[in-house]
Amino acid sequence: MSNIKDNLTAIVSPNADNDLTQGYGPGSEWYDLSTGSLWKCLDATADAASWIPVAPEYPGWPVGAYKIPMHITSVSDSSAITADLLTMQPILIQRRTLIDQIAMRVVTIQSGAAARLGLYNTDPVTRQPAALVVDGGELNLSDFSGDRWRTVNVMLNPGIYWTACIMKSVATMPTVRRVGGASFGHFLAGDMTEVGSSAAYRYLSASRAYGALPSTAPTMARDSGTHGPILSLRAAM
Repeated sequence: MSNIKDNLTAIVSPNADNDLTQGYGPGSEWYDLSTGSLWKCLDATADAASWIPVAPEYPGWPVGAYKIPMHITSVSDSSAITADLLTMQPILIQRRTLIDQIAMRVVTIQSGAAARLGLYNTDPVTRQPAALVVDGGELNLSDFSGDRWRTVNVMLNPGIYWTACIMKSVATMPTVRRVGGASFGHFLAGDMTEVGSSAAYRYLSASRAYGALPSTAPTMARDSGTHGPILSLRAAM
């Protein structure tokens, strides 16, 4: 539901009557100027709407700005990246936001090189990557370096999403900026292996032949390597 209503100039708090009949829906935002409080709609059922107060977004995400996963503590481009490997990283969306780009930073181009970029949502039970939200298509990595992106047009409601990337196999792989370090505790497991290692888990990975992204995320393994390209999302201009 991408055309739901917001009310950012209210002088009272929302109630059960501020529902779908007034244009509100799950994800709608309501800002009460009299108290400085922000509310989000969880359920817009007629005469029984449910709203909850939320903490202010931090850091703010202005129009035209890029957002990267917040678990990253350092970046790397020191070794050849692995092709035919689907990697995913979690990214928190705190406010309903229209995304117009999925981007990566390319350091060195190579003939025939390409990457497939996309985004997945999260299964509410397993908390793992679930359904494909958008396949951004193929990004050509053989023409020029710097900030590179695929144009998309997708409205994201608040929640955890997963950036996704597969690198195409070529004779000499291109160099892209990827996760070189991460904070502990972002990829939960049923044991303490992460704590016993010298590096935190940095992304999820699964072998996957280069091509269109799968409609449903495959089983992914926690990975502490350096083969996870950093993807960023841009708030639409």
